Amino acid sequence: MKKTINLILVLISNYFLSQNNFTLVTPKPSDAKATKIAFSKDNLGFIINNNKELLSTNDKGLSWGLKQTLNFVPRDIKFRNNVGFIVGDYTILRSDDYGVTWNPVNVFGGYSLNSINFISDDEVYISGQTQILKSSDKGLTFPVNTTMYGMSAAITVFTNADNVIATTYDGRIRKSTDGGNTWVTTASDTSSSNQYYSLVFPSQNVGYVNKGFGDMLKTTDGGQTWTALSYSTYHTETYGMQFFDENNGFAVGANGAVYKTTNGGTSWQWISPTSMYNSDHDYDLNGLYFFDTQTAICVGNNGRIIKTQNGGTNWTNYAPTYDVINELHFINANNAYLKTNMGGFFKSSDAGNSWQKVQYPPHQSYSNGFTFLNENVGYSIGANQGLVYKTTDGAQNWTPSTVIQYEPLYSVSFLSENVGYVSGGYDTPNAGLFKTVDGASSWQKISNLKFSYLKFFNNNVGYGVKTGVFWTMYKTLDGGITWNICFEGPSSNIYFDFLNENQIFLKGNNGDFFKSNDGGTTWTQSQLPYYSFDKIKFVDQNTGYVADQEKVYKTIDGGTTWSLLLDNNYGFDIKTLEVGGDYLYLSGNGGRIYKYSLGFLAASEADANTNTNDLKIYPNPATDYVHVSTKKKINEIRLIDISGKMIKTVRNTSQIGVSEHHPGMYFLEIIYGDNTKQVTKIIKK
Repeated sequence: MKKTINLILVLISNYFLSQNNFTLVTPKPSDAKATKIAFSKDNLGFIINNNKELLSTNDKGLSWGLKQTLNFVPRDIKFRNNVGFIVGDYTILRSDDYGVTWNPVNVFGGYSLNSINFISDDEVYISGQTQILKSSDKGLTFPVNTTMYGMSAAITVFTNADNVIATTYDGRIRKSTDGGNTWVTTASDTSSSNQYYSLVFPSQNVGYVNKGFGDMLKTTDGGQTWTALSYSTYHTETYGMQFFDENNGFAVGANGAVYKTTNGGTSWQWISPTSMYNSDHDYDLNGLYFFDTQTAICVGNNGRIIKTQNGGTNWTNYAPTYDVINELHFINANNAYLKTNMGGFFKSSDAGNSWQKVQYPPHQSYSNGFTFLNENVGYSIGANQGLVYKTTDGAQNWTPSTVIQYEPLYSVSFLSENVGYVSGGYDTPNAGLFKTVDGASSWQKISNLKFSYLKFFNNNVGYGVKTGVFWTMYKTLDGGITWNICFEGPSSNIYFDFLNENQIFLKGNNGDFFKSNDGGTTWTQSQLPYYSFDKIKFVDQNTGYVADQEKVYKTIDGGTTWSLLLDNNYGFDIKTLEVGGDYLYLSGNGGRIYKYSLGFLAASEADANTNTNDLKIYPNPATDYVHVSTKKKINEIRLIDISGKMIKTVRNTSQIGVSEHHPGMYFLEIIYGDNTKQVTKIIKK
């Protein structure tokens, strides 16, 4: 029986991993790469992304949500009046109510579709790499199927029913004057920059195409000839364009580029919220929708949605931030603070579900780290000034105090609002360890040692890692006056976490894992799956997590064995590993935070191995109903998603319906007549 249960757990665990057991906290509604945006009416808009999601807004972008999950990767979305289409591989979705509902259109054969063209209110042409499907009844049927021989079209644009221009995957621009039956090549590029990203024609004769390495071409004769625009004024690769007429247009692209032209591309004005010198593809913008020359929404990588209402002078993020979250701290289950690599500082009071931008500590350069004692009182240390900033109003205001003038501080640890320690300095007599007993009003130097990490547990016991000696941990028993080595490894950085002053968990060289229960006097050693972990977090003496930029592993036996919890395949770079309440949080690039429910998974694992109530759940996996069989009286059954949110409750019954919920992993919490409860995992097919 035990072997059977273990096998079930392995199967469930593998399924769980495949479904991504981490829930997105921010950015909402998605962190997938957004490719295009379209509006059917002034307030009703849609975004498609490469995660097969259709996002929607009904208030002109003030709020966005997931409308539906598609069964294909969408490549284009367009509307004309109330009729709209979404196309991708082998699929056409059609709406005749401005996008409120979508239904598939049956077409013969399997085509890779990528372009939608409205010729008139009734005529619509949908094309792909090799086919053009033509409809004269608003897309209800597509009786005409034209094959584009010798083509692999990436984008196709009809300027009327006969004239059509296409870009191809092999670097050509081709033109047809008979509706796509015959073609001539009007431009060709065999270089490595021959990928075309967008093609637009604001009139019959004038068109623009952008391509790799920031090149842009223009035609004034309907695509017969093409001229390169000046690279000196247009020097960033762009992926999307929109023109109001032959002269006035906008383009978005790599590294957050947003350009504006008022003279037909002769010159371009940078109107992006990011720096022109930014080189981070996390900020790439891929699609744009300008309602007019003043109001626009642009979308891009990592689910990025930005909006302007004054022609690009100012932009607002839909999510709190799309920058790298490089520090995240939970004070308790609900209150947390984070900072970004671009000088953003945010506060949450609802477990990260919403974030309020607060005042970044006004260091001359940047914050080297911060700590909060409660939701209001916190401290931040900075580089090159030797200042500690203190807030008592939740980061609305900060007050400085000088520790070492004009020298950096590297580490901070506070026991209370009044008692704290900082360390830093250059290699000068000023460097050392400093202590305050009056809430950072004054500082006293207590040691000449300089630490890059500090952690004090009381007025006597503290731990530190000296600057430049990152493989050795020191310990003090007299409040920082004297220090002795409690762990020394080979010349490799160590990473560690403390449960209390005695229990230490440490990752050493080449994947070596160490544990101490006596404050570093003795250590036991085991082995991690591999060597590159640089983040470690334990929630109790048995349960802990380690992570690098890509993977998260979990142990439930104090580090003796480890199992893979997450492999995001470089979907994002994990920067922090933090626990808040019953959740493990990850943060990283693109303003991302994910959370993972600790409480329910721990409970379900324990119950699967100690089933004292002869609990049986069937069928599992389930499609419609899950039945619960047990010796005890059932008062209530709760269905809980993987984030820990209760989504359904039934009482005084032994079954619960799951048909209306998405496939994936869920938990059942069974409340018995004696008020005890049990948690188990189920899979919805």
